[in-house]
Formats: sequence, C-alpha cells, structure tokens
Amino acid sequence: MVGATPEDNERVSSDFSSPVDRKLVHRRSVSEVFLTGIEPAGDNSYKLSAQWPRWHVFYGSLSRGFDSALVVETLRQLTVLIAHTQLDVPLGMRFLMSEMFVSMAPNAVRDTSRPAEVTIQVRVSDVRQSRSAVTYFQTTATFLVDGIRIAGGRAGARIVDPVVYDRFRSGRETTVETSRVAPVSPAMVGHGSAWNVVLGRNTGKSRWPLRVDVSNPVLFDHPLDHVPGVVLIEAVRQALRLQLMNPALDFAFFDAQFMSVVELGAGTEVVLETAPTDPGPEIVVASIQSYGEIMMRVIARPGSGA
Repeated sequence: MVGATPEDNERVSSDFSSPVDRKLVHRRSVSEVFLTGIEPAGDNSYKLSAQWPRWHVFYGSLSRGFDSALVVETLRQLTVLIAHTQLDVPLGMRFLMSEMFVSMAPNAVRDTSRPAEVTIQVRVSDVRQSRSAVTYFQTTATFLVDGIRIAGGRAGARIVDPVVYDRFRSGRETTVETSRVAPVSPAMVGHGSAWNVVLGRNTGKSRWPLRVDVSNPVLFDHPLDHVPGVVLIEAVRQALRLQLMNPALDFAFFDAQFMSVVELGAGTEVVLETAPTDPGPEIVVASIQSYGEIMMRVIARPGSGA
C-alpha cells in the first residue's frame, strides 16, 4: 500500500465493523464518517467499504431510494482517504474539488430495516505531480449494496500546499456568522428542520439566495473558510425541489464543475438557467453565482422522487 504505514494498514482494512480514522476523511465527528475500510484491488484500483445509517438528521431521503447527497459525501470521503493512504498526500494539505459527477441507479430501493453495507469499487486516474507531490487526481466509483449497483460517481481533486493556500486566501472574508437569510419552509425542500435548509425565499424567477448556517454539525462538521461543494450541490437540489414543488425529488444524475471558491460572506444565489416544468428526462442547467460571477455550474436531470 503506497504511502501507508503499518498502522494505516490495520486501521483501514476492508470490513464494516468500524469507521476509518476520522482525520483521514477530514471529519471531526466519528458519527459522520461513513467509510469503514479500503484495500488494493489491482493497478490503481481499490475496494472500499462503507456503512450508511438507517436514518440520519440530514441524509434523510423522503423517497424509497438511496439519497444522492449521501453518495456525494461518501465520494468526497473516499477521494480524501485514497489521497492520504494511497497517494502519499500528507495530512494538512488543502483539497479543492474541481468536479463531481453522480448518477443514481433507477429503481434502486433501500432496506430501511438495517444500515446499508456498501461496497465501492474505485479506480484512480489522471494523477498529476509537481516535484514528486500529487497535485491532482480523479476517482471513479461504483457503489453496490448486496451486489447491486445503486450509484456511480466521479470526483476530481486539486491538492494545494497550506502555505500556497493561505496566500491565496489572504485578505478574503473567511469567517462569518450564520447567514441572516430567512430559510424557506423545511417541508418544501424535503427536510424536517430549518437547520438543513440552504436557501432563502426566491429573489426572482428561478433564483434563490444561498443560506449558510455554519453551526450545522453535518455540513460544517469542522471549521471551513469557504462554502463546501456539498452545500452548493444541495442548494441546487433544493432549488429543483422548490421549482417542481416536489420535496422528495432527487437527482437522477448531476455533473458539477467548480470554477472558484464561494466565500462564506458573499452574496451568493442559486440560479436555474433552464427551469423544468415537470420531473422526468429533461436536462437542467443550474449555477451558483456570487455577485453575478459563476462559481459553479451543474448539468442535471431530476428524478421523480417516488
């Protein structure tokens, strides 16, 4: 196992008995660590295991299927885990996701009587280095439950030296209190608490202000100096739920490209550039904009949320 110590090998052996070290997936709370193991599976390939809870305060899908937000967070965690345990990326390096793609298998139904034990097949590609240090790589993942494919995903991660990152962040507003934007009704976006609402009331046709709650223990599990990508993706999903008046709606697939870091204190909006009228096969283009500048663009197809 390249880049792993003997202790790492013991800690990340592939089974469902206990979570991996929380530091290896950049989480502070053990309860928010979903990965339970990793082992090599051939050249640039790995087999990972994860356990998803029967119910979660944030990842509580209203549909019978698996929650794409849970797939997104697990994809983020596995990308970070592979970097630290397989690619010699030291703890303390800064990660910036450049892209994320998730496709949900149609008609996949979860068994709510037990936690889901997930096997994840991952291939690493497009590894770039500078002075022998990894600066970028991609992960492509297939998620299986009981041997059945329930989702696929891809992520691209830029890795930045802390000194370079701090220089880049110098002079920016990196701390902010919870947004004063009033949340929309939680029930309208598929949540039971305003804590999990990331949008305010629409400011125009198919436009909503981003609501950032830095006290949220899931989305801001550890201190961050910018809005994480998982929050931006959730904001697009909540905008689609509002647009289509379907709080159980989920992505059939989405492809997100991150152009720039979204500041915590920025005047940020979610914009549906093409607004669907009915759930189904229609492709939707959405963007995250700060002061009119596009920070993230998403191409997606909403599912039925049945």
